[in-house]
Amino acid sequence: AAYPLYGALRLTPDMPLSAALGQKDDEFGAAVDQSLLDRLGLRLGERIRVDAASFRARALIASEPARSAGLFSFGPRLLIAREAFESTGLTAPGSLARYVYKLRLTADSPSAAANAANAAAAASQLKEELRRRFPDEGAQVRDASEASPGLAALLTRLTDFLSLAGLLAMLTGGLGAALAVRAHLRGRADSIAALKCLGAPGRVVFLTYFLQICVLALAATLLGTALGAAAPYALSGLLAPALPAKPIPGVFAGPLALAASLGLLTAVTFCLWPLGQIRGVSGLALFHDQIEPPRGRPGALILAALGTSAAALACVCLAVAGNAKIGLGFLGAAAAAATVFGLISKAVTACARLLPPPKNPAWRHALGGLHRPGNATAQVVFALGLGLTSLAATALLQAQFERRLGEQIPQTAPSYFFLDIRKDRLQAFEALARAVPGLTRVDAAPMLRGRITRINQTPAENAPVSPDAAWVLRSDRGLTFRGPMPPGTELTKGTWWPPDYHGEPLVSVDADIARGLGIGPGDHIGVNILGRDVTLKVANLRAVKWLTLGINYVLVLSPGVLENAPYSYLATAYFAPGPDRPAAEEKLFAAVASDFPGVAAIPVGEQLGRVLAIGDTVATAAKAAALLSLAAGTLTLAQAFRAGMREKIYESVVFKVCGAARRDIVRIMLPEYLLLGLTAGAGALLLGAAAAWLFTDRFLEGGFSPQPLPAALAVALGAGLTTAFGLLAVRRALGKAAWTYLRNE
Repeated sequence: AAYPLYGALRLTPDMPLSAALGQKDDEFGAAVDQSLLDRLGLRLGERIRVDAASFRARALIASEPARSAGLFSFGPRLLIAREAFESTGLTAPGSLARYVYKLRLTADSPSAAANAANAAAAASQLKEELRRRFPDEGAQVRDASEASPGLAALLTRLTDFLSLAGLLAMLTGGLGAALAVRAHLRGRADSIAALKCLGAPGRVVFLTYFLQICVLALAATLLGTALGAAAPYALSGLLAPALPAKPIPGVFAGPLALAASLGLLTAVTFCLWPLGQIRGVSGLALFHDQIEPPRGRPGALILAALGTSAAALACVCLAVAGNAKIGLGFLGAAAAAATVFGLISKAVTACARLLPPPKNPAWRHALGGLHRPGNATAQVVFALGLGLTSLAATALLQAQFERRLGEQIPQTAPSYFFLDIRKDRLQAFEALARAVPGLTRVDAAPMLRGRITRINQTPAENAPVSPDAAWVLRSDRGLTFRGPMPPGTELTKGTWWPPDYHGEPLVSVDADIARGLGIGPGDHIGVNILGRDVTLKVANLRAVKWLTLGINYVLVLSPGVLENAPYSYLATAYFAPGPDRPAAEEKLFAAVASDFPGVAAIPVGEQLGRVLAIGDTVATAAKAAALLSLAAGTLTLAQAFRAGMREKIYESVVFKVCGAARRDIVRIMLPEYLLLGLTAGAGALLLGAAAAWLFTDRFLEGGFSPQPLPAALAVALGAGLTTAFGLLAVRRALGKAAWTYLRNE
């Protein structure tokens, strides 16, 4: 009567849940998903058989609030009354049944916030009391903050990813800020020189422009923080249909303060170097700053301030990342990327200097522009490189993901998983399945549920495990037992037990999970199986290829442990690829539903479709983040070209004096920008492909294949952006009258 505790269940036709599920004319009712009726070829009002009982389908489930807490739904939903469940026979020994009790705690307080706080405190207290009083029941006790650990982990990783995307854009934008400061100071070189010649010390010049930049940075930070605070309100309505729960926007002081600190520290850190260079340059040198910008290192005081600001910026980056490991990884990756892009730019500059000059004047000028004093090669490669690397890696990963899950895996994966096949009916089930035309293989293995409770002498909840392996400890895991080693098993450590083994309980563990749990051959784990605690000695570790989607288990036990337990069988059915496969799969589903109503069928194709849909969503978010970084890089690119505008103006003046037409000057200057873009795109492609290969090898079990379209996209974007901005720079340079500069010089 209390279901649901939160939200509302909507049925079609509209009726109370008690009317849909209650007993009428000695028959219980059910509320079902439309997809279940479609799959069974039934209509609303007809009977649905669930093992030993039948139910009248009285209503369709239009909306179910408790269902949004998970990532996947393995099959359509069927709601029946609690008192009718026992009549189905699904709770027979060996069946997979899970009982979930939900409690709603309330507290009488004058405000909603106080009620929520009191209820949360009561829930925490109750959780600890239940764990204390029932330590060996094998049950999980979670409060509302842990309602869906899988979904919470996904959201945490997405948050981490978006934080990294923001930090990446910050890094690229910081370079843009440095280039903007450099361009601004170059434009004010005459004024700075005049101040110095009139006796103004370097400290006054430095503070004058430093305070200007700080005021501008503060204004930009306040504007950005305000836009960031308003963004959730503007986007919540657009994103609501794609989210499992309605977003509740709000103003949160902590994240906004971090964002503001990040903006100010970025501006200060990246502007100190160009400001420090100007401080130590004489007025005469600044008057001569028409060909080459000021060079050299800032003074010791500026370097100390720069180091302090950079350290503070690194600390804020760690706070924004929210995870020390991720934050340190970002800082290390940023340093590595800067090193790699620096090496690429130096290699390109060296090659341009060593190559023989081409006969074509335009390409000769382009090669010369890559290594001339004050060239923008390093700035352009770094500015575009980060964003293009992210975009290339994301596009390549999405292509690998779709190829593996959308093309390769469905060809070799089973069509169905069948759960809860009773021991005495396994042979009948296999005979029924093999009678379906097109079936190529049926695999079956014993299955029982158990929960890891101890790792050596440490309780599982207190054991130090890696995040990648933590999911194994969150709930019950499937267990099986084997005598002979299964064909195709790849042992990484230890040895398999003899086929007729009888002795101390042994277990074979997935090698990756064992690494995350910190165990190996000779260690022990405790497992609670149907309320009985069993200590298992790790005999070996094996490499599990999860993406085959076959029958795989984290834990495989030796004989003599589970044989007398009320286990059931898990089976998989494989069909030959071809146009007749969908019809054959439906025929098998209908046959099993008719003759084995207590067996649960999970269609693998539907689950792969859901995984691909989630992958597409994540890829879209990743591409959006990469485009954000690329947008920051584009602004940085504009600043790099702006910083070198003086040289371009003087070059165009020289060409004009020598009699070159505007079209000739454009044709001479544009190849330089094209080469810069191709260099940035090629470097980003190499790094992006390396990142995609590492990810594919680690998480998609190898099989990386080059994808020409994402590769061409990275190179084309690099060349296109630099050429477009280069054209704008050339047009601006050509718009300056030659006589003005000739008169002044």
